[in-house]
Amino acid sequence: MNSIPHLILGDIITPTQTGQSLLIKKGYVLIDGDSIIEVGEQAHLNQEVSCTVSNYPDHLILPGLIDTHSHLSQYAISGSGDLPLMDWLNALVFPAEAAFANDLKRCQRHAELFMHACLGSGTTTINTMVTSSREATEVVCDVAVRMGIRAFIGLVLMDRNAPDSLLVDCDQAFNDLTFLKDNYHGKNNIHITVSPRFAVTCSAAMLRQAGEFARANKLILHTHLDKDEGFDELIQSLFSTAHDYFDVFESTQCIADKTVFAHGTLLSLHEMKRMGDYAGQVGISHCPSSNFSFAMGMAPVSFFKSLGIEVGLGSDSGGGDSLSLFNEMRSASFTNKALWRLDKKTALIDAKSWLYHATLGGAKLLGLEKQIGSIEAGKKADLIILDDRNNYPLAELSSLSQELTLDELQYRLARVIARSCENKLVAVYIDGKKVYQ
Repeated sequence: MNSIPHLILGDIITPTQTGQSLLIKKGYVLIDGDSIIEVGEQAHLNQEVSCTVSNYPDHLILPGLIDTHSHLSQYAISGSGDLPLMDWLNALVFPAEAAFANDLKRCQRHAELFMHACLGSGTTTINTMVTSSREATEVVCDVAVRMGIRAFIGLVLMDRNAPDSLLVDCDQAFNDLTFLKDNYHGKNNIHITVSPRFAVTCSAAMLRQAGEFARANKLILHTHLDKDEGFDELIQSLFSTAHDYFDVFESTQCIADKTVFAHGTLLSLHEMKRMGDYAGQVGISHCPSSNFSFAMGMAPVSFFKSLGIEVGLGSDSGGGDSLSLFNEMRSASFTNKALWRLDKKTALIDAKSWLYHATLGGAKLLGLEKQIGSIEAGKKADLIILDDRNNYPLAELSSLSQELTLDELQYRLARVIARSCENKLVAVYIDGKKVYQ
């Protein structure tokens, strides 16, 4: 060991690479530098280890949450989805993104507030679209480095059907993307993504080049795949040879080795099954709060999983109403139960599985499952400490959980998700460093 190890004590709940959840009452996490070197029960802890200690009795230790879809430049208009999607884009989103790009001091402050709110919600990794301005995207990268958050950052690609001030032609867009990749990607926990906004604002040439660029440079491709009223007709008018919405991405080869599709709502059975042909390459960022806000349908997470398609969770700021992935876990649970009520073939998803989708599932979407997403030896020490005691007196919990023959930690996790507003975030660690308290 090259540094003094750090020992964190508390109650651990985490998914694992084996597919099983690990729940340890009075557990410990031993960290050396930026990595976890040991996880176990305090009763089995080697007392001779020389280390610093952070003791959080009766607090939960969870993996850092991973937000797989957001729009940083829309943070100021979060929760404003009271219009049809295209009207909302024109009335609120495009003006907000233009203002964000035109004032770099405002852009910097905006990025600081956004990332502080992410950390304050327990999110340690973000996958976010910025805007079409390279300069504004640089500012966001610099803020992310300074604040210590793990960030996948996308320059928004658009060459049609948006205000002229936000449109960038293919040559300039990919020159800008090359600059960002060369100067930021793979450094200081920054990952540059290839982010065509959605098919409506991108020509076939731009989508094709996006896929080529992402594959050639082994970058995440991040875009939207969801529908609103009239979308099928709109897509047909823009891509006359496409059979359906997903075929736009297939026919232009706008699919990379790792592709994150936001939402995945209102797709046909045929589209979803064809997505299953790309299992391992494509994944869905499930954004249930935003989906409800725009009446965009309910993503069939259980069905996607049955096709081998990985699913993470996203806040979708500003379509969503907050940056809390605990809120998204709760909304996702409600969505799943509503779908089950409509069709009993839908598999019900429990609290431990929603934690998986907010952590390790998200890491798999982003290709970082060997580094983050769970509390296991050998992984980066991205952790959050949660005080859930406002949910109930612990003495009452202990007796009640015994009466119900439930595992106490599993019961607490369900309450943490269902009563997310009562949770108190105590500390956030990224790479073993405390970045928020």
